[in-house]
Formats: sequence, C-alpha cells, structure tokens
Amino acid sequence: MEDELLINARKAIAEEKFQAAVALFEQLYATNPTSGMNHELSNAYYLNQQYEEAERIILEKLDVYLNDETNFAFLTAVFLKSESFILLRELLGSTKLSVDVKQRALDKLQQAEVKSQTELVEFQHQVLNEFYHMADQPVITQINRFQLARKLPLSDWLKGTQFLLLDPFIHPIVRASLLESIEKMKLTNQFQFYWLDETSHEIKGSELQPLSKMQSFKAMMQALDESIAKKDPILGAQLQEELRLQAMYLYPYTNKVINDPQLWVNHLVHVYDADESLPVDNLKLANIRNWQEKLQEYTKSMIDSFKNVE
Repeated sequence: MEDELLINARKAIAEEKFQAAVALFEQLYATNPTSGMNHELSNAYYLNQQYEEAERIILEKLDVYLNDETNFAFLTAVFLKSESFILLRELLGSTKLSVDVKQRALDKLQQAEVKSQTELVEFQHQVLNEFYHMADQPVITQINRFQLARKLPLSDWLKGTQFLLLDPFIHPIVRASLLESIEKMKLTNQFQFYWLDETSHEIKGSELQPLSKMQSFKAMMQALDESIAKKDPILGAQLQEELRLQAMYLYPYTNKVINDPQLWVNHLVHVYDADESLPVDNLKLANIRNWQEKLQEYTKSMIDSFKNVE
C-alpha cells in the first residue's frame, strides 16, 4: 500500500499535480517520517507554493539539510520564498558546510532582501513598526512580533533590535532571544542592552556564546539528570524547562549569576517539593532564592499571557 502511494505521489509530481502530490506525501510522512520522506514532502509543498509549510517540515529534520550541500541549497530556496531572512542567517551561522557554499547562499539572501525592500514595502513597514512598539503589549504578543520580525531584512531587524534591547519593558525572554539571534548570526557589532539589574550594559556580538555551551547551563542539566530526571522523568522534564527559561532570562550573564549550578538545582527541586529543609540563613542560598523568585515571576507573566489567549 505504501509503495503504491509513493509511486502515485512521485507520479503526481512528474505530472505537475502538486496539490495531489502534497496530499499523498502527507499520508506517507505521517506513517514514515524519515529524512528522505521529509525531503519529498517539503519539495511537494515548495512546488505547490506552500513555502511556510515546506519550511516547517524542513525544521523537523534540520540536521539533514545543514550537513549536505544539495539539501542546504534547497533549504535556502525555501527560506527565501517564505522570507525567513533572519532564520536563514542564523542557519548560515551554524552550518559546517564550506565557505563557498555559505557565501553563495548569503549572496542569494542579500539579493532577496534588497528585492523585498522594494516589493514588500508596506508589509515590512508594518512589521517593523509593530516590532518597535511592542513593549506595552502582552508577552504572547511580544513573542509573536519577535517571530514575525524574523521576516525583515537584516538592516531593518537591527534597527528594531537595537531599540528594543534598551527598552526596560520588554519581557526578558524576548530580550534574551534577540541576543541569542545575534549570536547565532555571528554578528560582531557592539550592542547596548538593558539587563535584569536595571542597568545598561554593552557587549560585542562576538563575545556572546550559545546558551547550550555555557558551563553553568551544562552543569545544571547534568545535576538535574543525576538527581531527578532519571528517577522521575515527568518532574525532570518540568524542571528542565524551568531551568532553561531561568538561564535564558539571565542571558548573557547566566554563568555570572548561576555560579553554583548544583545548589541552584537543589533549591529549585526543594521549591517544587515544598521542602523547607534547605537553610535560609546561608547567604549564597538566599541569593539563589531571591533570583529564582524573581525569574519565576517572569515565567508566571508569560504563562498568564498565554492563558488569556485561550
């Protein structure tokens, strides 16, 4: 049955019946989500001019596209059609393909950005305007506008980003995500940003590092895995997400604040267990408690924002 579906799907592509091909490849991918089927489905979406759907499918098997020159060329074509300029720049910063391959993709990206600035003037103006003016919006709206702004050319995105990084009313998850994008794109500019200590800081893009490679973050995940995750996978997953959010809020100074990852994890575990056995007269622990309470307020505001949409 599956072989027959595959034959018919490929036949539909050959006959340029792309809508029919999409329907068939969707069935095949639902039951057999391999890398090869992922590529065939994303190609069917692309040929049917469903560019954002093609992008969504590619992201499910991203490594396959980042490690192969032909696949990366296809990814580039899809992302340019879906106008995901910032995301494509981030992927250019992470792929290990040759300099020549990346330069060819970058050339096409820059040409597409220039073209979009003449063909999508009204759309980009609206997106940039909403990007600038999102601080007074609910967290979920801020996140949505952050995501939509990734369709802006880099020059416009940077204008909005440099403004927002200094806005004290932006939710920390958005501020951290902006800095994370800067790191992923390997930008070397100097950036000013407002941080959780309510003061302005400066940092070069080249000084940023991925959160996943920060020593404190890796140590927290290891400590959590050893103490909870193996014994209680459900609680472990919940705490892992909470720790990831806390580390994000603190970015790029995660290592500076979380200078005792084991104690940081221990305190969070006790909070979830409603256990009062940890001494509160310990200055280091008191500092951790104060930070975690502050960070949990940010998480609460984000959760409340999502609930209000439901």
